[in-house]
Amino acid sequence: MDKRAKLVLNADNELKKHFSEINGGLTEELSHIEEKPNKEVKTAFNQLKKQVLEKNHPHTLKNPFSNLTSHFLYQPFGSQNYPDFLVFIFDHVVGIEIKFSKNDKGEKNLQTSRPMWNSNLPKPNAIYLYGVANANITFFKGSDILSYETREILLKYFDTLDKDEESLKNALKDLENPFGFAPYTRKAYEHKKEFSNHHQIESFFSPNHILREQNVLEFLKTLTR
Repeated sequence: MDKRAKLVLNADNELKKHFSEINGGLTEELSHIEEKPNKEVKTAFNQLKKQVLEKNHPHTLKNPFSNLTSHFLYQPFGSQNYPDFLVFIFDHVVGIEIKFSKNDKGEKNLQTSRPMWNSNLPKPNAIYLYGVANANITFFKGSDILSYETREILLKYFDTLDKDEESLKNALKDLENPFGFAPYTRKAYEHKKEFSNHHQIESFFSPNHILREQNVLEFLKTLTR
């Protein structure tokens, strides 16, 4: 078992201490817990799914179910999709995502280690657990490492590229191009020093990580009151 799998397993075990995992046929299990027809439960869950996967939903999600108050789902939308855990806490729903970096240098590499985001920016209403092999683990809310306004601009950049691709197709449609040559743009986000408004890129393990972790704990307290 690799170290990321162990981190996920540890998170799973910790959740099981306080929450009930929902297994088996999702719709049937939710219907049984909610004591409502399958169709009604499926509709509510699909609406929740849209909110969970929304790229810039600024608020904590409301729990559409009345009996799911201490439950969680593991990889509810597949192993390659956010989130790793979907947790139902009283009146709210929170996504938890596990990030992991390999590391051969131990503590020496800790300050420059950063998660891979691929095409998904950190979501403002999600909690992230970030582990660096042989070094340390931290956790934070998406809203504490990327503001709503900055996220909006970054998301619109790729929206603009999508529109430009349509313009390119229209420009080429009547021209000879039997081999279908086209530009390839991989939609992914990374950390670049020239985009940071600090002297250097903020480390996920800088002294500020303590405050970010405290913010998560305070946030969770508001959900359990």
